[in-house]
Amino acid sequence: DLPLIVGGDLNCNTASEPIAVLKESGLHLAWDIAENKNDIRGIHDYVTYDKDFETYSAWSIRPGGYAGSIDHVFISEHVTVKSFFTLTDMYALISSDHMPELVEINLN
Repeated sequence: DLPLIVGGDLNCNTASEPIAVLKESGLHLAWDIAENKNDIRGIHDYVTYDKDFETYSAWSIRPGGYAGSIDHVFISEHVTVKSFFTLTDMYALISSDHMPELVEINLN
């Protein structure tokens, strides 16, 4: 009966078998049930890592929306998802080859 939150780079999109297995086990994709959300795929193409500045550059956002994302947050029962936003501001984009996901939740 405890709330569970699991997230990370799962290297598979929302239509994949691993995601289906997690859903069949009773977990829910936070994006699916978020009251407010954006529809952005959370990885960008062809990044270049700058070793001197420890940042990423030369990125472009892949088309296709969240369904093609490989980064996910799962929640169990007793968790309400208020919002799910993939961040796309410059600081988010230069920090990683993936874009951060900001998820606002309430534990019930």
